Amino acid sequence: MEWVYKSTDSKLDRHGTLILAQRGFLYRSAHTKTGDWIPNVQGVQLGDTLHVYQRTTGKTRTVGSFEVVGSEGHRQAAHLGERVEGTALFVVEDTGFVTEVDKTGEYQPDPVVGKMTGWLLKSKGRPPPYRDDMFGRMQTLAPHKPA
Repeated sequence: MEWVYKSTDSKLDRHGTLILAQRGFLYRSAHTKTGDWIPNVQGVQLGDTLHVYQRTTGKTRTVGSFEVVGSEGHRQAAHLGERVEGTALFVVEDTGFVTEVDKTGEYQPDPVVGKMTGWLLKSKGRPPPYRDDMFGRMQTLAPHKPA
């Protein structure tokens, strides 16, 4: 399945998001601050494609398209723990590769898991051009619906 994901510069700018994505990682909590599942996070499975965009000061730019992969043979595998049950997200046990990019500590542990979590990625090139109608109101992750 294909998904669209839109991050904002409220935590990490496009450059930082791009660096982490090129290293094969996209930070994503599984739960809200109240402990509920973030919409659609449980829908993303290993083998799915994430088309990633970054919203910065009135513009949305592309980051890339990525396959969601497992930890076996992944360059960040040594930093990871188990998958978050019911998701394709992995627990980050050693946050060094994230915090060297997120120098202000904006990325916080998942409120239920108690540690940072995220998807492991393999680059697949450029995403489709961004369209405002790709996302519902206040959505950051949605199934991809081609134009």
